[in-house]
Amino acid sequence: SEGEITPNKQNISLVKDLADVGIVSTICSKNDIEPTVKKLKELCVDDYFVFKSINWEPKGQRISSLIKKMGLRPINCLFIDDNLVNLNEAAYYSSELKIATPDILQNISEQLSKLPKNDLEHKRLHNYKVLEKKVEAQENASDNIAFLFDSNTNVTIHSDCLNNIERIFELIQRTNQLNFTKNRCSLEDLEQLISDEHVNSGYVTVRDRFGDYGIVGFFAIKDNKLIHFLFSCRTIGQGVEQFVYAK
Repeated sequence: SEGEITPNKQNISLVKDLADVGIVSTICSKNDIEPTVKKLKELCVDDYFVFKSINWEPKGQRISSLIKKMGLRPINCLFIDDNLVNLNEAAYYSSELKIATPDILQNISEQLSKLPKNDLEHKRLHNYKVLEKKVEAQENASDNIAFLFDSNTNVTIHSDCLNNIERIFELIQRTNQLNFTKNRCSLEDLEQLISDEHVNSGYVTVRDRFGDYGIVGFFAIKDNKLIHFLFSCRTIGQGVEQFVYAK
């Protein structure tokens, strides 16, 4: 809205590189949405952003809302802006949020170059696009329980954990908000646990009419005690953990 822009090729590459390692990006901008999205599409980068918030409202409360909609914790998010007022306002509404000026971008690029590109299919980005569609539909629904039934949510428990041990290990290391045991372990310890015939373990997949969320949960029980019981924050509000626990 303030005139033409000069695309920054390094920043465009950075957004794509973030997606390749499973880090998801969103936009909180003071702007008119139609010309902004048009420009993002021209730059072939629009699809790399989810939950875009583009309007003229103050950013602080918008960012707080974005984090909640995505099922994240502020401490695991970074907000970059060239305006200190926006940064301080965002930190006020989300006290644990990490904030930085664009000076940090070079450092982020250097750190990314050291990470393996283990999500070249952009599965994590896809999962958040599914969640975005679901949140939008949920906001237009009058009753959350009716919405969940209308979503045709299907929860499946699988026992072939060794076949998906890498994803299960990632969940154990990453999950916090819906990790009810918080027992971190090594990959070797996890393999030994899953292979123990005295341990009842399983991973959880979820799908609904909006899409397939993939593997979103894991549990391991020994001697009637939960060793692991954890779920991705993408399932918040769906009753998945309650269902699995009851099962």
